[in-house]
Amino acid sequence: MRIRKNDKGNAVADVQQRLVALGYELGPTGVDGFFGKWTEKAVRGFQGDREVTVTGIVNEETWRRMVDATYNLGDRALYLRSPFFHGDDIRQLQLWLNGIGFRTEFIDGIFGPSTEAAVKEFQDNLDLSADGIVGPSTVVELNNIRGMLDQNQASLLGAELPLSSVVSLLQDRKISVGCATPHKRQWLDPRGSGQLLCADLSHRLSNLLEVLGADIDFFRLHPNPQISGDIAVVFRFDAEQVPKDCVAIGFDHADESSRKLAELVSAALRNSLKRRVEDIVFCPGEPYGPPTVEVLPGHISYLIESEGLRADVFKQKIAGAVFDGLKAFFELSRMEESV
Repeated sequence: MRIRKNDKGNAVADVQQRLVALGYELGPTGVDGFFGKWTEKAVRGFQGDREVTVTGIVNEETWRRMVDATYNLGDRALYLRSPFFHGDDIRQLQLWLNGIGFRTEFIDGIFGPSTEAAVKEFQDNLDLSADGIVGPSTVVELNNIRGMLDQNQASLLGAELPLSSVVSLLQDRKISVGCATPHKRQWLDPRGSGQLLCADLSHRLSNLLEVLGADIDFFRLHPNPQISGDIAVVFRFDAEQVPKDCVAIGFDHADESSRKLAELVSAALRNSLKRRVEDIVFCPGEPYGPPTVEVLPGHISYLIESEGLRADVFKQKIAGAVFDGLKAFFELSRMEESV
């Protein structure tokens, strides 16, 4: 397949319709079935945006990428198959699932085993048939929470910095986000648990950071975790160490960077949760390596249970506050580097 300049016919018109749907300009003639200079320019623009070799010619790879890009979630049933489904509809699915704590491991537009597992967990939590197939009923439930996801993400970004500034601040930052692994039965416990709460919070934070351009190293806690990030956030549950209804912040007292990071995250949590947290308790953290802050929700699970339908918003506030603390830390680091 090779559609190029000066070609004409239905195949060219199909290419043009897809380009227009994706927002590319075709000039005054629009979709006319003729591959002129405007169509060539649009094809080159699309290839550059999708990291395809820029030739201005629609070959098999460019056509496949163009078809993938025009899929919207709900246009087709998605399920695990070989070869895997791929497309922008799957990327949107992955973003939404990660946004509510069902981690797909990758946001790559490919419906692989980890995406199927996340879909099954989502379906099970909503009392749908947990078959891993994204059909009409699953899409309806995803769309039902779409407004909530958009609102939560917007609230996390904050109004003090434009999106471009936040992306610039996080670009090329390698951040490790860790938590304990909940027991399998805890995923199905409607009352929640400390370990499950930590996993949920870590997923929310890592997804937001990843969407805004950070390089995320997501790890599970064990005796000697391998941390590759330049900075780390750990969500850990310790009911004995943390007073009821408190969030504790742990850090390495000997490391000044960890101390500053902990102070900023602490301030953000106080500001966001207000009366929901009586005090912030500073406790010794483990020597992870890079500047690290531990967030210990304590018995916050009790508050989340009492919140009922607002529980998701409350958890989002916690993740958002940690994000704000990280953002403040990077802003401070940038100012110090510029001096």
